[in-house]
Amino acid sequence: METKKQETKIENNDTNNKGEKAMTTSTKKSTDRKETITENVSNSSTETQLPEGVDEEPRNEEEMHMKYIKHAPSLIDVYLPVSNDKGYLLGDEKLEMDVKSFIKMYKGKEIEEVDNPAVVLSKLRSFYKIYCEGLERAENITDGIQTKSGIRRGELLNIEKTLLKQKSKQWVVHYEETYGKSGLRTAQDHMALAKIPNIIRYSFLGKERLMECLRAIKALGIMHDDPNDDPMAVFFEQYKIAFNPANSQNKETMQDLKLGIDAAVAITRIKKAEEKKETELGVGPDYVKKMIANGTPVNNAFINDLFIIKEEDRDVVEHIKGLVGEGGNEDELLPHIKKLNELPQLVAGLKDTIDSINQHGELVNRVEQGHIDNLERHVSELKDLVQKGIVTG
Repeated sequence: METKKQETKIENNDTNNKGEKAMTTSTKKSTDRKETITENVSNSSTETQLPEGVDEEPRNEEEMHMKYIKHAPSLIDVYLPVSNDKGYLLGDEKLEMDVKSFIKMYKGKEIEEVDNPAVVLSKLRSFYKIYCEGLERAENITDGIQTKSGIRRGELLNIEKTLLKQKSKQWVVHYEETYGKSGLRTAQDHMALAKIPNIIRYSFLGKERLMECLRAIKALGIMHDDPNDDPMAVFFEQYKIAFNPANSQNKETMQDLKLGIDAAVAITRIKKAEEKKETELGVGPDYVKKMIANGTPVNNAFINDLFIIKEEDRDVVEHIKGLVGEGGNEDELLPHIKKLNELPQLVAGLKDTIDSINQHGELVNRVEQGHIDNLERHVSELKDLVQKGIVTG
């Protein structure tokens, strides 16, 4: 949803940064100006729109020439905070400076040119680890703030939908006409999240994870209309997710929390599928958590694979042990069974193709005889295999 930008004030104590004193600016008039970004923009007769104190020339090798965006206030609003950042988002200005100095010192050097390569590599790995931890924390914070703002947007749209008394299809048409089509899906997600009482308390978990929690909460039937309810807290308690871990200073805390939530969502998904098929897979919570930690996506497709193994009277747990590295063996027959199960869809697809050609006779001449010959040969091979199976069976 496009709105007029509010007057933004960005304060910075570093007086050497260009434009940091000039970052207090109104960008409301930017909507009345056409943004132009070309290499020839410096020759334009349009008045330069750079903030006071900001020069066109780059201050260092990491900056671009401002002539390319000086007539685009919306780009400048984004560019300046990025170029002026000296580790503020990372939360460690000294680390940012040390890493840049390290890179400048060793970039482009061969091992023969480096004194004590082992020491340098050790320091590099230490820098990398700490830098990644800082970036992950910054990403979590940024994602959380965006999610919180998104939920507020969802609340606004829910109010608008109620005031207009519009149902689903009417609302979609109204949204597209009012705000455009591009953001519809995201807006619908935020509206769905905003309907969960007190969901905004958990914004720090990020939108995608909250959407998974929403599906799990609905499946468990723990969401109600009472604004004082807290379905997320119930969800946490039901699966004993450590929301307040004892070692709160542990840097792995956020990862452990997310792992617990993802495992709980997966367990709910498995239970729902088991109820629908009236079949138990026998997969315990510990193995679910191990699969999530191992990077195995426990989604509907994966759960369907487990049901295939179960229906073939093969060992589901043995397959999972193989996936998580506990001495088991992944089911080697599974991919071949899945291909066999696709055969009806292949036949149906071929029938649809034939019907389509039949309806449009002009397409007949495009059918190559070689394709028909290959099809007949493959069908003949399949018939032979089936016949041999019947005879040996």
